[in-house]
Amino acid sequence: QFAYVATHDLKSPVVDIDGHFNRLKPSIKGRNDQMDQSINYIESSLHHFNTTLTSLSEAIKLKEGKIELKPIEVKNLIVSIDKKYHLRVEAIGGNLDIQEVPSIFILGTDLFSYSILDNLVSNALKYRSEERPLDIRITFDEDEYYFFINIIDNGLGLDLDFHKDRLFQMFNRFHDH
Repeated sequence: QFAYVATHDLKSPVVDIDGHFNRLKPSIKGRNDQMDQSINYIESSLHHFNTTLTSLSEAIKLKEGKIELKPIEVKNLIVSIDKKYHLRVEAIGGNLDIQEVPSIFILGTDLFSYSILDNLVSNALKYRSEERPLDIRITFDEDEYYFFINIIDNGLGLDLDFHKDRLFQMFNRFHDH
């Protein structure tokens, strides 16, 4: 109940900030590169905050059985990830290599399915090694029962023996970065 009330109460001020920012933006856009970068950063941050609130709200509804899972086309998810990260990875001298995406559907929600992949690629960027160029590969496998999306990177890595019990729990950090 608390999470539902919190997401609802936080949404209103974010919408207000977004509205005021959109009214202010035309008067400051194009003044200089630093101002335009700030505008882009604010827009990106507002979008991220809204997405986070929507994800939390969706998680609550899913837990309460108010959202049904539906078929999600994997190709659309991967295309979105590629659009978001390809240039960012290249800009730091890295490589984002994506195997040809098979025509397959998974059962989930749009937001959660995207969020899982987004977090994995984002973490690959965040926790990359300074000793070598970043290399992220997205590949696909399947067996008789399952379809696998593999996101492999050459980052800092984890000691799985030490962290395995906490790996997929929320709000865990394994590197000071």
